[in-house]
Amino acid sequence: MAGNKKKVVQFWGREFDIVKQGLSQSQVYAFINELINENEILAEKTERLALMERLAGETLFEADRLAMSIGNNAQQEASNILQSFEEEAAKIKANIREEVKQLLVETREKLTSEMKQNGDKIHRRILGRLEQAMTDV
Repeated sequence: MAGNKKKVVQFWGREFDIVKQGLSQSQVYAFINELINENEILAEKTERLALMERLAGETLFEADRLAMSIGNNAQQEASNILQSFEEEAAKIKANIREEVKQLLVETREKLTSEMKQNGDKIHRRILGRLEQAMTDV
């Protein structure tokens, strides 16, 4: 039975039978094919990971650029709105000043007219009293 015991050697956690020509060719080929398959799978995963990292980087760059653009547009829009409000406020203020001036002119004319009428009434009363006083004397 001792003669039937296979001789093996272990490499990378794998046992290979020792045959007359060296290691078992079929086992070595099978092991190498497994390694090649694993390497291809890892290479594909690495390639996909690199692609995903590049896409993520491009997406972040684009998102930053878009955020900056949106921020600039919002700031410009806010500036335009503020300028528009300021212009409208200036127009309203000018209109109010004109209306106040017009009201002051109208009020002055009305007061002047009323003062003349009251002055005329007072003047007539005073003259009437003077005439009365002269006739009483």
